Amino acid sequence: MAKEGEIYLGVDSDEDLISTYAKEVVREFEEFGRSERTFGGTLKTDITSRKYTFTIQYEYIDQTALSLVYEKYNLDEGLNMRMYITGSTWFTNFSGNCPIVRIAPFKSTDFLTGRSTKIYKGDSIVFVEI
Repeated sequence: MAKEGEIYLGVDSDEDLISTYAKEVVREFEEFGRSERTFGGTLKTDITSRKYTFTIQYEYIDQTALSLVYEKYNLDEGLNMRMYITGSTWFTNFSGNCPIVRIAPFKSTDFLTGRSTKIYKGDSIVFVEI
């Protein structure tokens, strides 16, 4: 069973736990559609969809966890992103479903090298809902 705060990423029935290192998760949403002012000056908006962008800021992440994210990135397809609020409830998008995301290109900053496992610091990974 999942724990509060855990984030799983992957395709159906192949979702893996992303590192549980100290992290900050920022959720932003964007509205898509069009807005125009009427002749009388009233703003009219026709929203066709709302989508999230998730940014996970890692304080530190090891090579194993970073390799897992690269593996998911290289799948080059939509990925389920299950962010658990409780042990059995995860965050849902505006449609009430598990967000399907793609990973944006990202960088990694070496922190500790020369060990059996490299450690990276201060990296952000952005997940964009499709």
